[in-house]
This record gives sequence, structure tokens and C-alpha cells, in this order.
Amino acid sequence: MHPLRFPRIELVNEYLRYSQRCLSMERWYHYLVENYPGADLRGFESWFWRMNFSSSPNFLPVPPEAEHISFDGEFYCFYPGCPKHYRSKQSRDNHFDTIHLGFRYLCDLCHTPFMNRNSVKKHKDWGRCCETKL
Repeated sequence: MHPLRFPRIELVNEYLRYSQRCLSMERWYHYLVENYPGADLRGFESWFWRMNFSSSPNFLPVPPEAEHISFDGEFYCFYPGCPKHYRSKQSRDNHFDTIHLGFRYLCDLCHTPFMNRNSVKKHKDWGRCCETKL
């Protein structure tokens, strides 16, 4: 199986490994499935274990200092070349998940992708979901 079949999953793996999101393999897989819509994950497990233990020369692990607030009180995005910074670790992590990893939240009724959970709720509450329209 070609390594580019799951182009961002290696990045997800490194991010979760070096961040404070310590997850078991099962929880990691569910985190990935919930937030990586449209991915064909057949054969993923065997691919993952090969990639997980091989070194990737073109990927830098997240530096440990990225998990701590900087001297100016900001959390900087640790994606190479990204200048964004946030006042909270959660905001920075949300940015990383949606912008750099491409995670989306799906409407459970019509499967429309959204960048955050609140948008899914508004989509349903405001009657914009094709499944809730009368």
C-alpha cells in the first residue's frame, strides 16, 4: 500500500504522540475516524503499524515546548511555517486539527462537513439540514 494513501494520518499520529492527548490505539483510531471524514480506512491498521515504527525524514515531531505557553502569553501553532498564535491551548489545538489536519465535524443526519461542532448544532437548529426541513 502506498504511503500517500493516508497523507495526513502520519501527521495526526505524531501530533497525538507529542501532545498531551495520550490515547490508546482504540481511542486514537476512533478520534481519527470521527474527525477525518471521507477517508477510506480499509487496510489502515496494517498501514499504520508499518508507518508508526518507521522514521519519516520529511516530518519533524512537535517540540515539547509547543505544549507550554510562550513568554508573551500565547500558544503558537507548531506546524512548520504557520505564524498563527492563540491565547489558549485548546484554540491552538482546534486550529491545528481543522486547518492543518483537515478534521471536520459531520452532521449525523445529512453528513455535511463543518469546521466546528457549534456549526453542526446551528445547521440543525436553524433548519438548514435537508433531513430536518419540513
